[in-house]
Amino acid sequence: MNSIFLSLTFVYIIGLLFFLNGFLLTRRVILQNSTSTIPSSVPIEFNQVILVVIDALRYDFIKPNKDSINSNYLNQMPFIQELLETKSKQSILLRLIADPPTTTLQRLKALTTGTLPTFIDISYNFIGYEIEEDNILNQLKANSYQRNLSLLGDDTWLALYPNIQFKDLYVYPSFDVHDLDTVDNGILKHLWKVIGDTRHEQLSFIIAHFLGKFNFVQVKQSDEKFSVQMIARKFFSSV
Repeated sequence: MNSIFLSLTFVYIIGLLFFLNGFLLTRRVILQNSTSTIPSSVPIEFNQVILVVIDALRYDFIKPNKDSINSNYLNQMPFIQELLETKSKQSILLRLIADPPTTTLQRLKALTTGTLPTFIDISYNFIGYEIEEDNILNQLKANSYQRNLSLLGDDTWLALYPNIQFKDLYVYPSFDVHDLDTVDNGILKHLWKVIGDTRHEQLSFIIAHFLGKFNFVQVKQSDEKFSVQMIARKFFSSV
């Protein structure tokens, strides 16, 4: 009996070690940043770049679905299908399958550094930490084609990049789960002004990070102003 117990204990320990080694991975951070410069002979195609991030906006929320499926979340954004059909050379819809953890901080880290976060990184989601490895924001500031950076919305970006000097900064706390209005309404209040003010500058990069209130695309007609589709229409018409 004791030998069976010891054998099972040994097997459990080996299994636990395999699990910890495979699931709780560690990663090496390369602190060397790229110092390559863009040749001046390379033309600038876009003076103004706008990155819009909408938390938890699922792919099937916006993907046109031609099947006759009666669902509250399918085909609620015909404007996206309209863009794909009428501006096929300027628009594309791609599906991204993200590895866990899919919390905000880890996704932003992956988005801006091009690296894959490990699952243990989820513990940093509520405390944040500065990203020291090479990333797109530092490159935009250090490159010979320096861009003025503007940030609106989720304040998680400031935890990751506290030393970035933003030309326009309108951020709001993002961890109040009962507040669906402050962050998104704050972006809408300032976004169009920031776009207008930086439109004629030499180079600008604007980040607008919505918390996801607008993911509720099945809204009443009276709440049309709060839908993703309205934001998309106004955004593309203004740019």
